Amino acid sequence: MGKEVTLFKSEEKRSLGDVAQFLRKLADRLDQGKVVFNQGDKKVKLKLPQVVELEIEVEKETGKRGTEMEMEIEIKWKVDESGKPKEKSPVILD
Repeated sequence: MGKEVTLFKSEEKRSLGDVAQFLRKLADRLDQGKVVFNQGDKKVKLKLPQVVELEIEVEKETGKRGTEMEMEIEIKWKVDESGKPKEKSPVILD
């Protein structure tokens, strides 16, 4: 596996309504294929291809401080050397 670099990370407590509103806004940006994350002086711009890999994972962890549930939604895609999304060419039959 290659080197992993974190370009942007945010972790904060929000109301469930705020999270839903954030996800709706994110969904609108995904429809456009462009997402920009801003927090203070940090800014990351993403251009996404039309086809991505979607991974959903739900975990339950029980420890000394109680039980914690976690839901992760991960969207992956390949990029070329310049950072542009790699669009897979459709298969064409001759």
